[in-house]
Amino acid sequence: PTDSTHSNLNPMVWTVYLGADTPPLIRVVHQSLSGREHTFCVETSKRSVYLACRSDLELNRWIDSLSHVVDPLKEERVQHDQSLTLWIVEAKHLPKKRYFVELLLDNMFCCRTVTKPVTEMLFWGEHFKFWDLRSFHKIRVVLRRENKNKKACVVGETEILVKDLTLGQEHEHWYNLTSTSSQSKPHNVKEPQIRLKVKLQILTILPLNYYERLLTYLASKSIDLCKVLEPQLSVRHKEELASLLLHVLQDFQKARGFLEEIVMLDVEKTEDPSLLFRGNSIATKAVDIYMKLIGSKYLKNTLGLFIKDIYDNAQEFEVDTTRIVPGEDYTTNQQNMRMKVDKAWALILSSYPKFPPDLRSLFCRIRERCEEAGRPEISKKMISGSIFLRFFCPAIMSPSLFNLTNEYPDERISRCLIITAKVIQNLANFTKFEGKEDYMSFMNEFVETSIPNMDLFLSMISVIT
Repeated sequence: PTDSTHSNLNPMVWTVYLGADTPPLIRVVHQSLSGREHTFCVETSKRSVYLACRSDLELNRWIDSLSHVVDPLKEERVQHDQSLTLWIVEAKHLPKKRYFVELLLDNMFCCRTVTKPVTEMLFWGEHFKFWDLRSFHKIRVVLRRENKNKKACVVGETEILVKDLTLGQEHEHWYNLTSTSSQSKPHNVKEPQIRLKVKLQILTILPLNYYERLLTYLASKSIDLCKVLEPQLSVRHKEELASLLLHVLQDFQKARGFLEEIVMLDVEKTEDPSLLFRGNSIATKAVDIYMKLIGSKYLKNTLGLFIKDIYDNAQEFEVDTTRIVPGEDYTTNQQNMRMKVDKAWALILSSYPKFPPDLRSLFCRIRERCEEAGRPEISKKMISGSIFLRFFCPAIMSPSLFNLTNEYPDERISRCLIITAKVIQNLANFTKFEGKEDYMSFMNEFVETSIPNMDLFLSMISVIT
């Protein structure tokens, strides 16, 4: 059978046959191409259909379900999962114009960076990751210059051959950009270069039935496993173990119960409440991963527009007198900063009715467990540390790591993000600024007056209504 469009339906509704002789390609479409998150494409010999989902979870379910329809026996044979991580870092030896980078695997267009101007340097700092890739032979990186009212022109490109990469290792180099123009350049002009970091992995996946005993063991003995392994693991391996366990247990509907138990183990081992959730245990890594897994949409809805506004805003925010450049108005900068902090806190405070139910249930159970253990004062610190120290504040400081933006901030934007996060974190710690951060004392009034609302917020996100 072939694809068809039903004439009696809306012209935007098609029937795509998944059982054609040539299996369709089902792949995730990067946001830089689609303009929307959680988008995937079904490509057949007749057409490509793009579909947008509401969350990563929904996206994965659609792709898994459609892949199973296309290839029902996929899980019964050995598979090779190919993934690629590419960091587009910076470029040099370019005129002061605006540039962006496109990434292609063979001839398949995969993603692009934001457009950046050349100042003292041309820095993107963007990273892209792709899973379940079909076989490809080369990575093509194309640098384009933005032109007003014209199509962006190609400045140059470079190719990385898959056969030259060592699987599982990061390769970071400056690559020459070969120009496609026939015009000759003066001998004293350096060729443009781009710094890239690449990591290619291929995992062999056995038939699903080979993993049944392991999955059963992980579902029932995950806490025992963590107790034995934690003293032997590095921070990176703790994070990998936490991620693996959470994704397995989520399918068994046991992730929240695992988190409750692993967090309470940390509570029992921590004598000083001020140190709770400030280390790099399996528990802290698991909570970090779970909050991103469950709370990414909530975070985007709460702070996404706030982050965008800071990136789009031309105001100055520096409030440290030792860092202010001549000509800046210190008082105006303080006012600008106060307005941004007020806005961020108002958005967070008003978001509690939309707080993810799974996180709310987790915090509720931990609060109850702490009270049962005779340590009710611990629960507030644990909840505050989880949601602010390890979620909201890192997302404000490094929004690209939480998918709030793809763009790496310049120094001015970065200072605004850092200072905003500092104030919100001090509020979450119920502490004023003093000592080495005395320049932030102008925000102490905000901290003091906002403490009751912080108490209310922590209470509301840990109560099941």
